[in-house]
Amino acid sequence: LKERAAREGEEDEPKRSTLATVATRVSASEPAYEVDEAVARIADALTAKPPQSVLLVGPSGGGKTAAFEELVRRAAEFRLAATPFLRTTGSRLVAGQTGFGMWEQRCQDLVKEAGKQRAILHVGNLAELI
Repeated sequence: LKERAAREGEEDEPKRSTLATVATRVSASEPAYEVDEAVARIADALTAKPPQSVLLVGPSGGGKTAAFEELVRRAAEFRLAATPFLRTTGSRLVAGQTGFGMWEQRCQDLVKEAGKQRAILHVGNLAELI
């Protein structure tokens, strides 16, 4: 009875946005240097018809985050000025998710919400999901 009462109480509350829970808005930062080619290639993929997902892989300190932040800074140049840029990490995705399949469901909800907003989502170190 106690569990059922708790579930009924949860149903009355509006569901909080997954994006608002685990992601933060990214604003323009200091310029990054020597990432022009990477930024242009990322922008080409994101503005293609249909838009493509981008996965940046490389060693720590290789400039992946710097390229993303430079894209945010130069968004208007690539026709992305109206696009929301958001950031999260693997640890924020799994925080508080203890049941089987909970963090996976959170990831699916995050992708759906970001798609509805036509947002660009930067997910940090995916090894944190382990």
